[in-house]
Amino acid sequence: MKANPATDRIIRKMQPGVLTRDGFLGEDDRSLKELTDSDDFAVRKMELTHSGIANRIEYLAEVGRKGYGTPMLYMGAYEITVEEVKGRIACPWGRCGTFQKGTVKIHNVNTDMTIVTTPLGIHMIREHGFYQGKGSPYRLDPYTLRWTLW
Repeated sequence: MKANPATDRIIRKMQPGVLTRDGFLGEDDRSLKELTDSDDFAVRKMELTHSGIANRIEYLAEVGRKGYGTPMLYMGAYEITVEEVKGRIACPWGRCGTFQKGTVKIHNVNTDMTIVTTPLGIHMIREHGFYQGKGSPYRLDPYTLRWTLW
C-alpha cells in the first residue's frame, strides 16, 4: 500500500517525545487505520458512537471539575477526579486547536472499573475515533469505557 503523507505526519507527531513524553501509540504495531477500524468496530458492536462516548466523558468531567482536584462522588456510582495543569497541547491531526493539559479519572464504584483520559483524548475520540494504542498511558479500551461510563 502506498504511504499517505498526511497520515505519516500524524504518526510522527504521535511518537514519544514529540507532543507528549510517552506518545499516543504505546507498543501497538498496527497501522493507524487498523487501530481506528478495530476500535470503531467495537464501538459499533456495543451500539455506541464516538461522539456519544466523548459526550459522556465530558459530562462526567464537568461534574468532577467542581471538586477542584479532589474526588467527587456523583449519583453514588461515579468517583470523578479532574486535575488541570498549566499549558495546552495540540492534536496530532493538526488544525484542531489546542487542549487544556490535565487528567480526568472516572471510577465506577459499581463495576470497579476506572478510566483515565485527557481533554485531548476526549477530542480524539469524538473527532478522529482514536482511543490511542495498546500500551499508551491513556489508552481507552471501548469495552472498558462501556462498563465504566454506563
